[in-house]
Amino acid sequence: DVTVYRLGELNKSDREMYRDRANADSARVAALQEQIKASPALRNALLAQNVQISSVIGEIKGADGSTAYVVR
Repeated sequence: DVTVYRLGELNKSDREMYRDRANADSARVAALQEQIKASPALRNALLAQNVQISSVIGEIKGADGSTAYVVR
């Protein structure tokens, strides 16, 4: 199971941080998207939630080792 947060669901400061980070470091976003594409299970889990890989702009690492994805 993959957790997805849309920018509009985040609080204002987090929303601005992820948006600014994505705009400032497009290579990092592209690398994250390539990492997702390289993992069939992750790619399929995101696609099952109607998430286009090109809309993923960040990730949130949980204390328990889980990863959530931030999409535009």
